Amino acid sequence: MIPALGLVALLAASPVSAEANDKRSVLLAAAAECTSITDTSARLACYDRTVAALVAAERKHDVVVIDRAQVRQTRKTLFGLNLPNLGLFGDGGDKDGPEAVNQIESTLQRADVEGGAWIFTLKDGARWRQTDDNVIGGKPRVGSPVVIRRGALGSFKLSLAGQPAVKVRREN
Repeated sequence: MIPALGLVALLAASPVSAEANDKRSVLLAAAAECTSITDTSARLACYDRTVAALVAAERKHDVVVIDRAQVRQTRKTLFGLNLPNLGLFGDGGDKDGPEAVNQIESTLQRADVEGGAWIFTLKDGARWRQTDDNVIGGKPRVGSPVVIRRGALGSFKLSLAGQPAVKVRREN
């Protein structure tokens, strides 16, 4: 019988099992392999070993498990940032798919003028700089609702309290 970590190490060393499981974590792939064991006690022992290894890896932050709601919330938090597609929160190519985040709604926490452009700070701390010369009707008020949506060619438009949108870019 292969020791628990030996099984995981064996699967980690095998490029075939990593490819066969479509870029899954080696630990998750090892747990999935348990389903093919027909003997009930051997299958249970396999699950016990692999799930214990998976839980231990999560505790050490070697593996992170998040659900769909957490992925969506993370995408909202990162909305507007120009980040490389690392494939961590889906393939990133689904800008029109059901998981796409094409608009966020928040509350204005602060508004300042720097170098002739408005800087809008939202409730979550995200800073957006105005990039066009459109005029905002009246001084932005703290607590006003803000809607930011994707525009054409990677641009973003911010509408403050229902006013016409101005072009913005995310700064942080």
